[in-house]
Amino acid sequence: MRYAVAVTVLVMCFLAPSVETQSACDCTGKAPVQDRRDGGDGRPLRWSSLMRQIASTPEGPLYCYERQVDNRSDREVTDVYWPAADFRRAWIDKMTPICDPVSILGPVKQPDPMGPLSYNTGTNSYATTVRAPSTGWQQLVMMLDKGPAPVLTSRMQVPVRGAGAATIAFTSSVRREGATAVFHFEIANNGPDVRVFWNVPIGEGFAALEFVPAAPQTVGAGRPFARDIRSTEPVAFAVADVHVYSREMVWLGSGVASAYVSLKGTRQTPINVPPSPPRGRG
Repeated sequence: MRYAVAVTVLVMCFLAPSVETQSACDCTGKAPVQDRRDGGDGRPLRWSSLMRQIASTPEGPLYCYERQVDNRSDREVTDVYWPAADFRRAWIDKMTPICDPVSILGPVKQPDPMGPLSYNTGTNSYATTVRAPSTGWQQLVMMLDKGPAPVLTSRMQVPVRGAGAATIAFTSSVRREGATAVFHFEIANNGPDVRVFWNVPIGEGFAALEFVPAAPQTVGAGRPFARDIRSTEPVAFAVADVHVYSREMVWLGSGVASAYVSLKGTRQTPINVPPSPPRGRG
């Protein structure tokens, strides 16, 4: 699956994180009524898309977007594809909810985007309306020139065949040391082992991050992956695509996780990601 990437120029003058602007983005199922969208008949799926403000920053509000798909049937549902929410899974086990939250700076898209949630190889679908950031799920979003930058958190839940679900947590922060920006990236997992490719745009010094499409990081319970990267390139905020695989490199799911990155960085091409299924019948 190929993602279009639009770039908006960002400049960050002051990057030190502030305690007042650090809030985790988790799945709570809670949001003001005007900021949630729900649907589905539970035969087999229910879906929800909601957002809430989790912090105020000099750059504006920091929002947490939750996208959840519940399989309420007594059988596995395959090929779950929800492009309006940038949510995709190879399957969802019976009687299982799956939720992805991501923290994003910037305004909210109006009107709400609409699009199908398809499943079972695209032969069936639900019509959906989602809450989404104004510039889309995978774009550089806004200038960050008023400092300080909040810590960014995102999560993905991904079913693993015969082993339950991996809950993968992504953390990104950045601070300034003179003319150098120090980026921190962390991936943790409290479930079965999976391999994770976080498609952070790669700029000067970012090769040490070891985010390589052909060799995704293996992350398991109690074995987080963390890296600090130093770069003199301009800093940007991005929502990067994430692709999760089994230990044998079988694709399990895709989503997004926000990150601070090099403005001059370029994204890579993920491997073993199936093409988009045909649009189903709503």
